[in-house]
Amino acid sequence: MVSRASFSSETNSVSMASPTKTHTQTPISINAAGQLPHKLTGPSFPSWSATLSSLLLGYDLNEFLDGTYPCPPKPTHPIEDANIVAYSKWFWQDQLILNVILAFVIESITPLIASAKTSRDAWIRLNLLYANKSRSRVMQLKEHLTLLQRGDWPIVAYL
Repeated sequence: MVSRASFSSETNSVSMASPTKTHTQTPISINAAGQLPHKLTGPSFPSWSATLSSLLLGYDLNEFLDGTYPCPPKPTHPIEDANIVAYSKWFWQDQLILNVILAFVIESITPLIASAKTSRDAWIRLNLLYANKSRSRVMQLKEHLTLLQRGDWPIVAYL
């Protein structure tokens, strides 16, 4: 079985947990300040999202964003101890991930996702806001480069 290491720079300690698909371990607090080099601005979405995705993948938490680990049902009766534990652990971990997302966007983007209840909800909103615009910008730049000329020579002559 592969084990997962969690490092906290404030306490300089390393804790090991065995990953499971049920995420029964203690919620992982992510020290994103040292791992996310910049805050999200609109144009930086492709690199920012790739960095955040790889960070969460490294902690085996990407399932919170991609929806493959949905929220367990909220317990309706106090005697459902197993359901309370599963729901609570999922909720706590999801809120830690949501905190990372909210902390690493610029102030003008925060209001656009501040009402998100889950990390997945915030992730979907950011993708809707910026992913398509980034692709459009790439296409615009490709077209601009294709039409560039130096004197009478098109740019493709230099490639």
